[in-house]
Amino acid sequence: MDPPPEDQNSQQGQGGNPNAYLSMRDRMHPPRMSAPSCILPLLSKNEKFHECWERYMEAINACPHHGFDTWLLVSYFYDGMSSSMKQILETMCGGDFMSKNPDEAMDFLSYVAEVSRGWDEPNSRERKVSLSTNPKSKGWNVHVE
Repeated sequence: MDPPPEDQNSQQGQGGNPNAYLSMRDRMHPPRMSAPSCILPLLSKNEKFHECWERYMEAINACPHHGFDTWLLVSYFYDGMSSSMKQILETMCGGDFMSKNPDEAMDFLSYVAEVSRGWDEPNSRERKVSLSTNPKSKGWNVHVE
């Protein structure tokens, strides 16, 4: 007995290979196992936290119909952070950042971005101190600005 002819609408694909068949849904919306590179917050060495957060939010807002849940967006940003920044973030929120609900986590990241703007500003109490030798007194001169 001959095998039945292949159905062009078969879910099995040609030659019985299930991987050969792609539905229209698969072609239009391929499954993602990771974040698209356009929204990954790759923090460079000299980039400040608030700059990275602003760039990340611009990328998200540039495509309002991205389809990613808030928890996934938080996770993508957190995964892209350096380990030292993760430690700072965890310390600031009492060690439970990833247990926050997604909206609280986004709000907290916005808060940290706002606070981090002042991290690199010079402290008004810091003063510049310089030392120089004084040939007349054979000692040191201390200059405080």
